[in-house]
Amino acid sequence: MTRVFVVLLAAVAMVASVLGAVPANAYVARTQVVSAGESGAGGFISLTPARLVDTRSGLGAAQGPVASGSTTIVRLAGHGGIPSAGVSAVVLNVTATAPSGGGYLTTWSAGSSRPTTSTLNYVAGQTVANQVIVKVGSGGVADVYTSSSTQLFVDVAGYFATGAAYRPLVPVRLSDTRRAHAHPGAGSTTAVTVTGRGGVPTSGVGAVVLNVTAVSRSAAGYLTVFPAGAARPNASIANYMPGHAAAEMSIAKVGAGGQVDLYSSQAVDLLADVIGWIPTSGDYAPLTPTRIADTRYGTGGVIKGRVPTGGVLSLTISGAHGIPTTGTNAVEVNVTATGGTGPGYLTTYPTGTTRPVASTLDYPSGGTTANSATVKVSADGKINVYVSRAAYLWVDVVGYFTPQPSLTPVDAWSQGEADAANTNVNLGESQLTAATATRLHTAWTINAHGPAAAVISDGVAYVVPNVGRTVDPTSLIATNAVSGAALWSLQLPLGTFGSGAITGGKLLLPYAQAPDGAGVLAVDLKSHKILWRTSPIRNGDYAERLVVSGETAYFNDGANLNAFDVSDGHLRWATTDSDGTPFIDYAVAGGTLFRWGGGQLRVYDATTGNFLWSALVNPLDSSGPIVADGRVYIVETDNEVDAYDASGCGASVCQPVWSNRPAGGYADHVTVGAAAGGQLIVSWRDQEGQSPWPSYLSSLSSATGKSTWTVAAPVDGARPARAGGLVWLLVNNNEIQSYNASTGAHISTATVPGAWGYPQYVAIADGSIVVSTGGTVVGLRAETP
Repeated sequence: MTRVFVVLLAAVAMVASVLGAVPANAYVARTQVVSAGESGAGGFISLTPARLVDTRSGLGAAQGPVASGSTTIVRLAGHGGIPSAGVSAVVLNVTATAPSGGGYLTTWSAGSSRPTTSTLNYVAGQTVANQVIVKVGSGGVADVYTSSSTQLFVDVAGYFATGAAYRPLVPVRLSDTRRAHAHPGAGSTTAVTVTGRGGVPTSGVGAVVLNVTAVSRSAAGYLTVFPAGAARPNASIANYMPGHAAAEMSIAKVGAGGQVDLYSSQAVDLLADVIGWIPTSGDYAPLTPTRIADTRYGTGGVIKGRVPTGGVLSLTISGAHGIPTTGTNAVEVNVTATGGTGPGYLTTYPTGTTRPVASTLDYPSGGTTANSATVKVSADGKINVYVSRAAYLWVDVVGYFTPQPSLTPVDAWSQGEADAANTNVNLGESQLTAATATRLHTAWTINAHGPAAAVISDGVAYVVPNVGRTVDPTSLIATNAVSGAALWSLQLPLGTFGSGAITGGKLLLPYAQAPDGAGVLAVDLKSHKILWRTSPIRNGDYAERLVVSGETAYFNDGANLNAFDVSDGHLRWATTDSDGTPFIDYAVAGGTLFRWGGGQLRVYDATTGNFLWSALVNPLDSSGPIVADGRVYIVETDNEVDAYDASGCGASVCQPVWSNRPAGGYADHVTVGAAAGGQLIVSWRDQEGQSPWPSYLSSLSSATGKSTWTVAAPVDGARPARAGGLVWLLVNNNEIQSYNASTGAHISTATVPGAWGYPQYVAIADGSIVVSTGGTVVGLRAETP
């Protein structure tokens, strides 16, 4: 899937937005997390968790509890990072919260009959979640049936591309001991034949994906799933309580006779539903479950005792436990929390990345809760487990994913632009590298008659002329990003427009229209028509840009932030704590919204708009915020770079984790730019001595703020951007330059024609760079000869 980088230099910030799920508030929720990032194409593709449905807020479905006996449609294709085509199955976290009574959920592919299976079971007042891999149904949607009224939310965590090894099935029940009247006793093992049944072939099967439910009759206990014929491992997949049903997904290695074994420590009834299978030649390698860490006993080299509140357990995955040293994309684990000092939640994610605002499981005070999780492995072969409230942990590994050879690229906008033959498939996306940047050249220009902004997606540049100016008429222009050929245009209503963003086949544009106010409109990129337009915000007169994350568009009207549903434009929430002071910029990452300006960094829950924490900064703010690697970076007017923990400090007002001036007390025009991989790129000018003062690019460590490299560069306050492993810099002598992000070495310089002026906008994607230099829009390319 194409990744779009929108960089707004000078007055406008570049923001990399990541939206994660919000931890459930109740105790028994077990929500699986797949961390941010992509796997090797052709197998499992992990996504930044994105919420598709939340009936509490009206996201993706009607607001309010889902009625008993009803079915909720979950739109998958083209939403939450899922391509609109070429997807066979998706990994979802389905959660029921605040149910009115006992019941169950069933998730299945649309267009087929509802199966006689369940995804999860709940009782009144609980929050219960489970991971499910569901086949994409007709129309690119899935169905969720609710037997008893409950609030519902659904998060996407990843998908399997068409042609991937995973074979999704319509769920089929393979075993139900209630019907067989063979109730397993305490300490018993139940064999379930999985091959040759429920759509699973008789041979060539490496693993099956099961949803296993335990209904306890007498006592608390646990379940273990393992290959038949193997010794029962010291591992568990689920924990249950007397009189309650606990459902858990398990990717189980197939054993002797095409069977898997289910062990129960206490007397239970067992239900096993098959929802898919993985061939022996696939990208998933199943293992006999192995315990790799247990803080109750210090197993696996971890601490002995509870992981403290706010603590992180870092576990080495690669090169141990049957997992290769290299070539591991993601790991499948079962995580269990017990003995919590209070109600809390766990989050699993790759070491070295920003902790997402999401939960793998929620646990009660003193209780025991388990869940499966598919976690991307970091470059050094590790994963992290974050603990919100002190608890004992143990982690079992059950398999791992390896990158597969790339499939034919899937285009999310196929046949959506010039004609049916125009596929616009990921044009040159890999070309903006150190090897090709030296060939960057001007490919086309457009006279925009004023400042313009652009967004690139799948080889198409969407140009909005006259940004920040009220001109009638003005038009949205869709241009082939390779050749500059006009594809189509759409006349926009009278108003002032800002920089937009693309999501789900729509281009969202902020607008301001005097004297009515500001708002957002959506353009359908296939029909080339305006889909919806929000009612103006009466006192809003600001339309510079918006940020889209998941299914929400965040828009600054000059004083407040507003969150709109991208499906129909209805207002979800708006900040109400503003003193009316305009703020400079904002960013969304990890389910959190960071608003900066007017003397404060203010942080909100991106889903609800609830205030989380703040930091006091110099009221004459300079640059920011940039969010990456668990840090929020801003620059104060004294040219000091401040880094805050993105998750806050446990108080309403926080202090920086570190502060640094790139050149002691002499730095001027310090501008934070791209941040990734443990580094923050800043530009600055050294005012020591006489002018003209030299200027520089520096890389600062996200952990300490110390410089890792510094090179001379003609920055003059320009904001650096990052794409293709390079740092890109638009400078005021009509040039765009690139530097090696790891070393700072200069790579290339390309001349940008046209009159120079502000604001200067740059969009980088698909091997193209589109620059607005005042009155001219310039497309640059670096085609491979």
